[in-house]
Amino acid sequence: MLNKCIKQDRLLPLGFALVVLLMIAVTYVGMIRMKENNVLMAEVVTQNNVKINLVRNMYIAARERSILLLKMLALDDPFERDELYLEFNVMATQFSVARSEVTEKKLDEYEVALFKKQADVTRVNAPLQGGVVELIVQEGMEAARDLLFQKAIPGQDKVLANLRSILDYEHKLAKRALHDASKTATSAIQFMFILAVSVILLSFSIAIYVVRKTRRDERLLIQAEEDAQRHQRDMAHVMRLSTMGEMATGVAHELNQPLTAIVMYCGTAASLVNSLPSPPQQLGEMLERAKEQAHRAGGIIRHLREFVSKEDNNKDPFDLDHVIRDVISFLKWDVQDSGVKIELRLGDHTHNVTAVKIQIEQVLVNLVRNSLEAIGHAEIAGGRVVIQTRLLPNEMIEVSVSDNGPGIDATMAGKIFDQFQTSKETGMGIGLSLSRSIIEAHGGKLWVDENHQNGALFGFELPVSE
Repeated sequence: MLNKCIKQDRLLPLGFALVVLLMIAVTYVGMIRMKENNVLMAEVVTQNNVKINLVRNMYIAARERSILLLKMLALDDPFERDELYLEFNVMATQFSVARSEVTEKKLDEYEVALFKKQADVTRVNAPLQGGVVELIVQEGMEAARDLLFQKAIPGQDKVLANLRSILDYEHKLAKRALHDASKTATSAIQFMFILAVSVILLSFSIAIYVVRKTRRDERLLIQAEEDAQRHQRDMAHVMRLSTMGEMATGVAHELNQPLTAIVMYCGTAASLVNSLPSPPQQLGEMLERAKEQAHRAGGIIRHLREFVSKEDNNKDPFDLDHVIRDVISFLKWDVQDSGVKIELRLGDHTHNVTAVKIQIEQVLVNLVRNSLEAIGHAEIAGGRVVIQTRLLPNEMIEVSVSDNGPGIDATMAGKIFDQFQTSKETGMGIGLSLSRSIIEAHGGKLWVDENHQNGALFGFELPVSE
């Protein structure tokens, strides 16, 4: 878990840095494209305005030429008509210059078609206006008037109508360019808004990450301190148990001598009583019972010394059923105090197992005591522990210890064999973990039936001796 957190601590800042770099790159590219679009749209708008002004100049020049022709017809003074004629030629020059400039601009296909039509109409109408001017100069006013109103003015109206169409189209292009520029500006604003929101969200995410990481580090630190304290307590407990084992070995050694003396004294007293002419029968029986109890106490102390002594790890073949009976005898006082009934269902098979005897006894003592403590803690009347052995087809001997206690605590599911995991208030949580290690070291396996109803069921298997 800690390694995973460290990896996340290394990867997350890198991810944030990549996101920031990506946002900077996107922003840079977006700003360049926005600048290019703005320049392009500015050029388009400028070109449209220039074309509009040139077409407007053409329109004004064409209209002024028609007005000048009408004025020339209305004047009688030849000098004034000459001045108007000069102005007429100036308007014609302005029209030609404007048309020349506008056709040099970048035009689309529709604009090209419009200007081509305008050139055709102008080409037809220009000789008519020139004919009107010549008739006026020659004083042919009636003929000039007829030519002007019948042909020249209708032709000039077509020219003006064509120029109005060109102006309308140019205005439409200008509006489209302005719309595109507005759309581009709107897109830029939206992009900057999205970018700003992204930066805010990223900053918020970084802040949340920093806060969570700080809290997680605090929790890990507190947990590490608690684990260290618990480990110190467990080590102190183990040291106390080790010291107690050494003390128990010394006490057992010291008690063995007075018990031996008691057996000898009881034997001597029984011999003296039997040598009497009429020995009291009850006295002899009492001495024999005292001798038997002294032998029994010696056996219990000898078993206690073996149990708490440092084993030599030598594996020897032995009868597993016999060891189970010895363990129950060793736990006789615990069983009596608990009021729990022990039921043995031993297979009475002739196969032995090869193992370190004292270690297997430790496993059995741990399993039986767990059942006794669970039943006593739950205050169950009529408590019962069943120990059963059987020979399996795969040449393994199975030992099961079941009880009618409260069963396995739901909080311990899946981790009951883990170190320092216990549901007991005063437990260390190393008994089952150590028992499993012992059984697996002997080529067997220790298991628990979590689906067992009305109590708990533990079992282990050991291979049969070859």
